[in-house]
Amino acid sequence: MTVTFDVPPYVLSPLDHTIPKIYVSFFLSFALENIDDGLLSIKIGIVKLLHRLPYLAGDIILHEKADGHENLQSVVDPDKEINPLPMLQVKYHPELSLREIASKKVRSGMENLHLAKKCAPLPDFINPQERRPIVRFAANVMEDGILLAMTINHSFFDGSGAGTILEALAECCRTPNRDLSSPIFTLSDQISREGMALLSVGVDADIDHSKSYNAAGTVPCLSSAGWSTMVESFATNLTSCRLQLSAQKLNDLRDACNRILSDTKCADWPSYVSSNDVVSALIAICRGKCHSKKDSHDTELTTIVNLRSRVEPPFPDHYLGNMITAVRSLVGLGSSEDKLHIRNPSQAGKLGITPEDLVQISMTAARIRQSVLAIDNRYVRSLFGYLPQQKAWNAINMQASDFSVSSWRDWKVYDFDFGPDLGSVSHFQMHFGLNDGLTVIMPAGAAPSAGSSTKRKKIGASWDMQLMIQTTDLSSLTSSPLFQWAFGDLGRT
Repeated sequence: MTVTFDVPPYVLSPLDHTIPKIYVSFFLSFALENIDDGLLSIKIGIVKLLHRLPYLAGDIILHEKADGHENLQSVVDPDKEINPLPMLQVKYHPELSLREIASKKVRSGMENLHLAKKCAPLPDFINPQERRPIVRFAANVMEDGILLAMTINHSFFDGSGAGTILEALAECCRTPNRDLSSPIFTLSDQISREGMALLSVGVDADIDHSKSYNAAGTVPCLSSAGWSTMVESFATNLTSCRLQLSAQKLNDLRDACNRILSDTKCADWPSYVSSNDVVSALIAICRGKCHSKKDSHDTELTTIVNLRSRVEPPFPDHYLGNMITAVRSLVGLGSSEDKLHIRNPSQAGKLGITPEDLVQISMTAARIRQSVLAIDNRYVRSLFGYLPQQKAWNAINMQASDFSVSSWRDWKVYDFDFGPDLGSVSHFQMHFGLNDGLTVIMPAGAAPSAGSSTKRKKIGASWDMQLMIQTTDLSSLTSSPLFQWAFGDLGRT
């Protein structure tokens, strides 16, 4: 599968440089009877994908000094001698099954790490001083189907960009090459990244971007062997969990939060909160109550915000590069003068939670909404003026806090049609290294079945999320009344 570039090397955008230099893996399950046909379809699909988007076969290299800046990352031709890994690896695991992988909701950090090492095509980390491939795939053949793994270089893609590539691959697997119509196939990646500069209007003096950027790097520049040793030592203290919250329960909670905001009618509070705001607040409060690193400072939540639609003119939804920022919000009650009040305390009783929990969730969700609404066209254009002015591009990392939530709820991965030989995805999961403060809201799965009532169909799919937590915190998390109300008995299946 030889692919050559038809474009010259180009520099990643300043926003790409704000992201930790790690790899993230996505795992798509295809339950199949005819595995050979499914495997052939994947092979053909990836050839088509690379034929249309040859830069995906490239590498990212680090320049110590270029264009008046330090430590710029560039996309270059792949070096087959240095990086001999094929774009698609085929691995056989007769001892594994898709059913078992999907059904296991709780794994130790080591179990999670070993599964990723077995099935992912690339490790979590490659030293930035080395060439780092942009993306690789692995088709893991199991007794009941194929687990397709895609590992991405986070410096090149954000979550939406990775989703665009999976959707493009689905089209390549089901559609003749001449009929491929996804807009990504006509979008120049180089021109798109350079196009960010056109959105800059200089730096707005009223916005202090240093509060959100210029943090110390979150990923140390270790050798690959040193990283592996460090990760394994971390993994012994961590547990990976998969949680589900019913859509009905979340809808009821969101409506209660919005009633409180409506009753308060305070100019300092937003007029509404979204389901994403509320579920982010809920998981942050649950985690904050049991966090082993508790100290005197207030707990903060970092929420990842997609900037594509927040600038005028908007960036294309199918833009591949990093187009995200992080906003931070206080978790909990905060100062008494800012506290929301419940006019009708029975609202909490009807939900099955305490009035204090309802107020905490409402206030935290409202703060999240305030932070997100502040990311507007003015903010984004100012940010695009600020970042290129920084001399050391490896020092413009996004600031983080103890807890982070990234929502991929709007991904349509379960709706992707990979063609007659593969069909649709039966289960989706990911491996984001060993970040014990991150919770990822997974793509929406199938809505209630055809046998469900019309009312339940309108409610939609459960809210599915994946998190990693310190093992010492797990018991207090899962046994807390608020967690039990939201997620039930997690068990250790």
